[in-house]
Amino acid sequence: MPVADLEAKAKGVAGTATREEKETVFLWLHGLSRGFSGELLQRVIPIRYDTEHGREGVQRESGTLVCEMTVEEDMANGYNNMHGGCSAYLVDVCTSICLSAFSQNHVSLSLNLEYHQPIPVGTTIEIVSMIRALGKRVLSTRCEIIHKEKRTLLVSGSHVKMPPSQLPSKL
Repeated sequence: MPVADLEAKAKGVAGTATREEKETVFLWLHGLSRGFSGELLQRVIPIRYDTEHGREGVQRESGTLVCEMTVEEDMANGYNNMHGGCSAYLVDVCTSICLSAFSQNHVSLSLNLEYHQPIPVGTTIEIVSMIRALGKRVLSTRCEIIHKEKRTLLVSGSHVKMPPSQLPSKL
């Protein structure tokens, strides 16, 4: 991805995150778009990224990433609503990207979702990912998928991540 495009895209994202942190969001989306369901990620639009790094007087680090997209037919189940697996994938990816300003080497430990309402094709959604806790062994995030116009909660989830286990060295 050309640096000029990266800088321009980062400038279009609101929030307190640094330019480099905002650029990292686009690097993650670009990198992940080459893998599983990558075409879907090309339609995810980051609109706000706020980060707070631990400093004097601040006890914890935090981050919130807000993305939006419109549900399209290739995301739907047989009832013309967003498939649960698609929303789980979006929660997985968006929470992982939210963590990117703090940790880039992590794997999923658990991903739990609650489905509150169906999301029909054509609905514009906001995917709001928030960091809950950053520990040495566990990184905890929360995500909500919200109907952009009605401001109703559609899906909520939690995603817990951890550093990958180290393989034992040969004896």
